[in-house]
Amino acid sequence: ASSPLQVKYADGELERLEHKLFIGMLPKNVSEVEVSALFSKYGTIKDLQILRGSQQTSKGCAFLKYETKEQALAALEAINGKHKMEVRVY
Repeated sequence: ASSPLQVKYADGELERLEHKLFIGMLPKNVSEVEVSALFSKYGTIKDLQILRGSQQTSKGCAFLKYETKEQALAALEAINGKHKMEVRVY
């Protein structure tokens, strides 16, 4: 049922300079820890924010910043459209 993650540069010039990625198609109950675990394979994460609505429920997307452009590009290449995050039901 889950779709592959969508990873792209966040919109805007500053975001590109900051190596900030937009991650879409995240499972609604995924945690920061799980997203970090996946993306930290590709580099040092400086900032990670899962976007949440009024009830603190995930909107299914996140912003993530890497230290370098190479790290951001490596993650983008490896994950965009190829990786599905499996949701564990507790």
